[in-house]
Amino acid sequence: MKGRQLFVGVLTILLTLSFSTMAQNEDLRFEFGAGGGIALGLTESEDDQIQPYGRAFFGSSWVNNIQTEIGLGFGLNGDDNYETRLIPIDVRLKFSPFMSDLWIPYVYTGLGALYYEVDTVPPDVSQTHDWNGWTAHIPYGVGVQYRTGDFLALELCGGGNYTFTDEINPVISEDDDGFLAAFLG
Repeated sequence: MKGRQLFVGVLTILLTLSFSTMAQNEDLRFEFGAGGGIALGLTESEDDQIQPYGRAFFGSSWVNNIQTEIGLGFGLNGDDNYETRLIPIDVRLKFSPFMSDLWIPYVYTGLGALYYEVDTVPPDVSQTHDWNGWTAHIPYGVGVQYRTGDFLALELCGGGNYTFTDEINPVISEDDDGFLAAFLG
């Protein structure tokens, strides 16, 4: 229950900042922001449910169409039988094939670390197994920014996160787990 309260607090802060604050100085080319959205597990469970997801980031443009970004997320994954907390930390490379004064579409990929903790384990699964830990993950996806002012933009982003573990949910198979995430920031 504490995990859910922490998540609601973090999500409230992220949604309060739901417009990406663009501290984009033309000389420094920095930006930071936060957003809220949804996540859906890609696990062995056929009943994974859409769960809340949030992410905060800091980025910098080094050349015109390429940006690096470091981010921290918080989300849930689960169905009626289990619930897992996800905390991804990643570095992304965003490529914008073209830009206008208002629209900046992009594709991204990256590399990161994911902390996962299964909070609720079904009774028919080993209760003695330690269902938490760290794993590498690869985020990938697409997004678009719409500039609403000199220092403010609205961003819509969605993609997948491939993990290198099968323990995001308490059902073990030969396939690694992952999750989809979409957010508005």
